[in-house]
Amino acid sequence: MTQMPYGPPATTEPAWWTTPLKALTATGLVLTGLAAAAVAGLISVIVYSGCFISCSDGNPVGGLLLGALAVALGLGGIALAVLMWRRARSPRAVAVWAALVLPVPVLLLLSQVPFGLAS
Repeated sequence: MTQMPYGPPATTEPAWWTTPLKALTATGLVLTGLAAAAVAGLISVIVYSGCFISCSDGNPVGGLLLGALAVALGLGGIALAVLMWRRARSPRAVAVWAALVLPVPVLLLLSQVPFGLAS
């Protein structure tokens, strides 16, 4: 037999910062996936054609595989953002997703600020 707990029922209302943090995390996931896809796409064109600074024999199979990786990276960022948006319902889950996703882009931006202002 189960006992009913004393006191008021637990609320499941999300905190006020949950939705903006979810939006920021989803944007970070999508942008990171698209940036990685762009880099992999550029490398795939270089490998496929064999031309970067000077031309040599290309590797069509390697270039196509890297192109497939670029597509997977772009779609993977979007898929992770959708997964996070649907699965993270509590403020704690949103905070965990944000702690895993947001530090790298934020640190990258902060590391570039002094250099951008100096030039």
